[in-house]
Amino acid sequence: MSIDPQISIVWVDSDPNIYRSTGLFQDQNWNVICFNETVDALNAVREKRLKLENIKCVITSMMERDGRRERGLLNGLQMLDDMKIIWKQSRSRYRPLMVVNSLTADVNRCKEHGVDIVVAAANRNIVQKQVIDRLNTHLNRRVILIGIAGPSGCGKTTYAKHLSQYLGSPIPPISLDNFFTKPIYIDHPILGRIKSLEQPETLNINGFMISLRQIKHEWATTPVDQLNPVAEKSNPIYIVVEGFLLFALSNNVTSMFDIRIFLDSTQTRCRMQRFRRDTKVDPALSDSQVRIAIKFSEWFDNLVWAEYLQRRALQIANAEKVFKPEEYQNNNYTILDAYIGQRLGETF
Repeated sequence: MSIDPQISIVWVDSDPNIYRSTGLFQDQNWNVICFNETVDALNAVREKRLKLENIKCVITSMMERDGRRERGLLNGLQMLDDMKIIWKQSRSRYRPLMVVNSLTADVNRCKEHGVDIVVAAANRNIVQKQVIDRLNTHLNRRVILIGIAGPSGCGKTTYAKHLSQYLGSPIPPISLDNFFTKPIYIDHPILGRIKSLEQPETLNINGFMISLRQIKHEWATTPVDQLNPVAEKSNPIYIVVEGFLLFALSNNVTSMFDIRIFLDSTQTRCRMQRFRRDTKVDPALSDSQVRIAIKFSEWFDNLVWAEYLQRRALQIANAEKVFKPEEYQNNNYTILDAYIGQRLGETF
């Protein structure tokens, strides 16, 4: 049985055999780290000897017995207060669940210190069961990946931004363009020796997949608390991804998406939008007022569009829904949004 390194529980108690009482946590394959002194636990967190992002819960007894209070030693609540400051300063999206397990626990006093769970019982299985129930509720949050594919210039990025806001996604859309590595040079029958970014070989596909998995894991395991208001309002979490080759990279990439839509378009429309974007045409000018350079048209038609057509059938086959350009023209996304809403309601 392997321990999940992404989930750590810190338990502070003066009992030198505390680890022997953490069997329920160990049954979850969680990493349990025990301390007998509050200052030792605090220093381990402060000095980053423990990964903050992996700590999902901190449990402590009151740590005031055996003359500790008289000697002015740090008690459990003081330690939790100091730890909360560390997490806040780290600008982490979340802080761990804060728990007090002690027969001498004062519930009202603990709540004043922002403690999430107070268990005044000697049976440590009770606190473990409560923590497991609470964390599993958060750790099992569903993360929905929505993929948007289509030719260059069809409007993927614009719709991805809209959809991300519409669904309350906690992060901006992820663009496949961010995973370009370097262009390749090809001998084109019309354009001659030319630099190209239109082939899958120009992308870090493995890095793209790793990034998606990491993002999905991070949001799936983000506890709900006051430092993460987005996750508190949105369950499941929606992550929007867009790319011109999104459904033509590999079956492994395609299968990562829970919803896959393809924005179809015309060559004329895409050429115009790509030209406007690349040359930063004044938005106030209408398409009829824009004159596309002949050299740009030759490049777009014979390279960009030609490469897109080679993989169009595959991408459409891998998409679950294809939208015609008239279904989302002029940034009217009513039809697209309705479909996404229907799919989310049916399946998720």
